[in-house]
Amino acid sequence: MNLSKFLFPFPKVRPVQKDMIKKVYEVVSNSNHLIAHAPTGIGKTAAVLSPSLAYALNNDLTVFFLTPKHSQHKIVVETLQRIKEKYDVEFTSIDIIGKKWLCNVPGVEDLSSKDFIQLCKTLKKDERCEYYNNTISRMGKLRVEAEKVLERIRKAGPIHVEEAKKYCGELCVYEILTRLGKEADVIVCDYFHLFHPMVSSTFLNKTSKSLGDSIIIIDEGHNLPNRVKELLSEKLTEIMLERARKEAVKFEFKEEAKDIDNLSKKLRRYARKKLSEAREAYVSKNDLVSLVKKSVGLRVKDFILEMEQVADVVREEKLRSYCGGIARFFEAWNESDERFARIVNFKNGNFVFDLHCLDPSIVTADVIASSHSTIIMSGTLTPTFMYRDILGFEEERTEMVEYPSVFPKENRLNLIVPGLTTKYSKREESEYKRYARYITEIVNASPPNVAVFFPSYEVMNEIIKFVGDLNKEKFVEKRGMSKEKKTLMLKRFEDALKKRGAVLFGVMGASFAEGVDYKNNLLKCVIVAGLALEKPDLKMQSLINYYQQKFGRGWAYGYLYPAVARAIQAAGRCIRSASDRGVIVFLEERFLWRNYLRGFPKDFEFKVTKEPKVWIEKFWKKG
Repeated sequence: MNLSKFLFPFPKVRPVQKDMIKKVYEVVSNSNHLIAHAPTGIGKTAAVLSPSLAYALNNDLTVFFLTPKHSQHKIVVETLQRIKEKYDVEFTSIDIIGKKWLCNVPGVEDLSSKDFIQLCKTLKKDERCEYYNNTISRMGKLRVEAEKVLERIRKAGPIHVEEAKKYCGELCVYEILTRLGKEADVIVCDYFHLFHPMVSSTFLNKTSKSLGDSIIIIDEGHNLPNRVKELLSEKLTEIMLERARKEAVKFEFKEEAKDIDNLSKKLRRYARKKLSEAREAYVSKNDLVSLVKKSVGLRVKDFILEMEQVADVVREEKLRSYCGGIARFFEAWNESDERFARIVNFKNGNFVFDLHCLDPSIVTADVIASSHSTIIMSGTLTPTFMYRDILGFEEERTEMVEYPSVFPKENRLNLIVPGLTTKYSKREESEYKRYARYITEIVNASPPNVAVFFPSYEVMNEIIKFVGDLNKEKFVEKRGMSKEKKTLMLKRFEDALKKRGAVLFGVMGASFAEGVDYKNNLLKCVIVAGLALEKPDLKMQSLINYYQQKFGRGWAYGYLYPAVARAIQAAGRCIRSASDRGVIVFLEERFLWRNYLRGFPKDFEFKVTKEPKVWIEKFWKKG
């Protein structure tokens, strides 16, 4: 294989990696798309980035490499550095994160992304941002010092965004990076840079890029559908309205404050009536539109304008405007269609109106179709056809490949224990005790360290009460733990390996089950205790109904496969390299059901047993 043709930066290419490189080059050469399930260990970053960049440089295209987390940019930038060093090839790259996280204005880190966008616009328009003023002249051009900094970053590149920030000092990092982006061949960024309706058009304009001349690489793509749905969803709460009323009073908008108060009272009466016999209820679009008209005497569009006028004044003094948040909610509500669920409930005695996006393809389909090529990859991207459908990939332009694991099969033992379930109908003390007995037995039979992941904090707390004496130190994830506390707990968990070992109790879908890379074979065993199905509430029912109507696969796409994906993500914490050995135990009989098994990768092999301890002891004796 001619590695230089593909700008592959390493001396040797792995067998499966070789197949992936060839497939990526073929796909981008034909302006097609690729959905790639690529398990840990393949080296997928280099396998996708190298051939994409090689093709892009020869065809005057831009490569966008998107990740869901800032920390995941590092490996991409390091790969670009290796390519440049090995081949002495000329290209420009930028690494950029959310504008809010680049901003040096005090207090912005506490704002929501949407509030920050509004604040940034106001500060720039009023010439009140010193960082922007230091960077951009009134003619809209870079100032002399900013030009010098841009040149230093260009020459130093490829560099991580944190390094670029150090060069900028009292200048606006975002403006400098986006100006450099105009000449960039590679842009390493976050999902929302291309998939956030309020951000993407501005970002593409500022970097002078077009989707048609872009190869888009989406890493950890199993996260994309939910991320996009979250970006498009909005919420209106009684507390928001009260804060907005106080804000209007403080800034002497008496009539507007009265309008907000009247609206809040009408919404409360409406919510109480709707929820007289239920915990939550559907709301029709027209109900809220008509309530606005009745309570404030304005059409929704005029009420939005009224709230935005208050917000403009508030933002001259404060970072955030609650009136602006109300305007944003009603704007989204007014524009929503059947691809959204509208639900009301009470939380801690206060009403909440939720506008839930059900269909990420509202945004993703156009971006993908407009691009030269889009490649989405993850170690948890099965079944691939589900991601094709829900993200809106064009069937005729899309290839789907499920790559096998490159780790030795003999290093891994997958067990399913039948006769146990966390089904809602079975959640009772006797079942919790059975789970606790198995967990106690497996933890004590395994070498350190062990992780146990549950469907929810509630289920975890119920089962932990009955867990017996353990031969390892116990660590328990708590709901709402700060980043600092999680980091500290992980450090103590790692340190316990040098003593008697440890067991970590966590929740599927949360940080310890998805966001942590347990290096150096830290985990010898992972227990997946149950199935992490979403709560069967109206939001979930709406999603199932919507996918059923659109694809005829509502139950699978909305409910079953996402739960299996969370289980696979948790199980994947165990073996992170070719030399790691470990046991994964699934304590849930539903993993044997055909509908759930379809969500697993094709090369996932199980042993079914009611005696996991015997298999575990035999496995470790072999090693």
